[in-house]
Amino acid sequence: MKLKPVKRKPTPVVTESPKKEKTSKKLPPDVYKPMFDPIRFLVKEVPSMRDESKVVKQYIEVSVKRFDDDAAQPTVFCTMYQESDFYTGYLKGKTIFFPVDSIGDILDALNEVSEKCDELNISE
Repeated sequence: MKLKPVKRKPTPVVTESPKKEKTSKKLPPDVYKPMFDPIRFLVKEVPSMRDESKVVKQYIEVSVKRFDDDAAQPTVFCTMYQESDFYTGYLKGKTIFFPVDSIGDILDALNEVSEKCDELNISE
């Protein structure tokens, strides 16, 4: 058995093409805008672990927000907020959110929890 001779094609010379400008395709920022000013109320006030003379205050901030378009469903955001000598701001991972339509159901559940705590004498 004889092998066929391989015919090689000449390799083309590669010239550098002009670099294309990068086009920036920026998306609009993902932002929830409050529909009215948030309501903040104090839930915890304890002495600072760093300095006993100072106080750490923790709040729950409740706001209603809607994603950028007006057709989106309004959503209630409950976020923990802290004021202290070493940190003031929102606490990471301490946010819950739910549709405005379910506020009544959540209030009913919280009332049940409150009644159960009263029944079992659970308080501070």
